[in-house]
Amino acid sequence: MVVGRLGAGGWWVVGLAALGAACGGPHVDETGGTSTSDGSGGTSGSSSTAPDVMTTTETPDDSSTTTTDNPPDPGCQDQIKNQDESDVDCGGSCSACPEGQTCNSPLDCASMACVEGICVASSCLVDADCAALTGPCSLGTCDPQSFVCKSVAQHEGDACDDKTLCTTVSSCKLGSCTATAEVDCSGFDSACTKGECNPETGACLATELADGAPCEDGNACTAEEYCKEGSCVTNEPGALFFEDFSNPAIGWELDKLWEMGPAVSSAAAVGGVDPADDHSPGDDRRLAGAGIGSLDPASSHEPWCMTSPVIDTSTAGPSLWLSFWRHLHTPASPKVIHTVDAWNGAVWTNLESGYDKTINDPAWTFVSFDASGMKNKSFRVRICTERFEGAPDFAGWSIDDLTVAPVACTPG
Repeated sequence: MVVGRLGAGGWWVVGLAALGAACGGPHVDETGGTSTSDGSGGTSGSSSTAPDVMTTTETPDDSSTTTTDNPPDPGCQDQIKNQDESDVDCGGSCSACPEGQTCNSPLDCASMACVEGICVASSCLVDADCAALTGPCSLGTCDPQSFVCKSVAQHEGDACDDKTLCTTVSSCKLGSCTATAEVDCSGFDSACTKGECNPETGACLATELADGAPCEDGNACTAEEYCKEGSCVTNEPGALFFEDFSNPAIGWELDKLWEMGPAVSSAAAVGGVDPADDHSPGDDRRLAGAGIGSLDPASSHEPWCMTSPVIDTSTAGPSLWLSFWRHLHTPASPKVIHTVDAWNGAVWTNLESGYDKTINDPAWTFVSFDASGMKNKSFRVRICTERFEGAPDFAGWSIDDLTVAPVACTPG
């Protein structure tokens, strides 16, 4: 049998015998019988019977190819902003949105903080979340705009307790409990220690400054002092010689008119009067002068000098200075000449000569002279006055606190 398609939806079946008749040839079966055809569609003399021809028509089932254009139902994982979502697949009835996504209310955000339509991070939601910022002088609050804890000052000016033993009085200031009075430990201060209060006990103690820290030993005649184990020390010799004339050193040489004793004011003269008190602290009032409390009585004279004892300056460093305090009252040169000299071990060397104008010191005046390069074992200094004919009367020199040192200074 042969089966074939008949149009769109039909099938046809043709018997093999019909195909054979159409071809017009005899058919011989396997047993040797023959069959002839008369062309009219009938059969005769055949030992076999030809099969019937059958036709049929079918309609195919197209249900397997059925399609639809309807969209899926909306949901929270469809990657579409729909339903009551505030952003894609979050907010509303969906899960809360992370920071940075849009929101319509705090409930749309995982942080519960919606600011200007955007979910933001939050450190607080209510004031109770900010309790750590609440203290005696402050109140912790949650900012409803930023959801950040803030400290609000309160009790300004009221007394408070900063819980520090080193504080004696404290009060609220700008939200903090601030000390307004503390334990005074200044009595423990020194050149190389600092008085500090121990916060655990409230007791004062002296804390040593670091070794090598610069310090002041109170001696003006040392220039490079440093701390060592809580003490201020120096490698400098300090003053090599100091004389305040309260108990003069042995070896002073005084020419005419020069003397040492209590200060006495002189009569008025050109350039003023001698001082009524000395420069040194204390009440001995002793000094050195050319006629203490009097005027130069001679009409003229050679240089009259006050010369120091021998001073060993061989241990001085690269610099050496002579300094003293003066109260000088004198007319100008050339009628009167004043000199300050130093002995360099061989000859006297002039340090100053003058003066080209009337000198009237209104108070004790500090003067210094550089004697560097003159250090020797027999160093000396001298101060002299020379008067020529025609010079007016004058009170002259008053000297106190004479010092020889590596720096210009007065000890103490």
